[in-house]
Amino acid sequence: MITILRSFGNVVGAEWTAVFWAVWLFLYLTVCLLFRRGRRLWIIGCGFLSSEILCDGTWLAYFYPDGIYRNPGLAGMGILIIWPLLLILAAAIFLLVPARKQNL
Repeated sequence: MITILRSFGNVVGAEWTAVFWAVWLFLYLTVCLLFRRGRRLWIIGCGFLSSEILCDGTWLAYFYPDGIYRNPGLAGMGILIIWPLLLILAAAIFLLVPARKQNL
């Protein structure tokens, strides 16, 4: 999200990236709420924040290598797919991996 906010003033079409980001966030929340285990706030938050930090770091390193925006053209579209892939991975890890049983 930091990369998207930073791009609003400089990059034509940054608002489409924000729409892309919001749609995938909505889909992630929907999938988490479909599963009973995913209705815990810490599961939703951990998955979202871990995906966001990894994705934002990658986007910043790719699009702003020297602190100045670099336009990679159509080749840069492939890097945008990292956001949905990380959200899918986070949902799979937090929702499908069985929880450890507590010893009482």
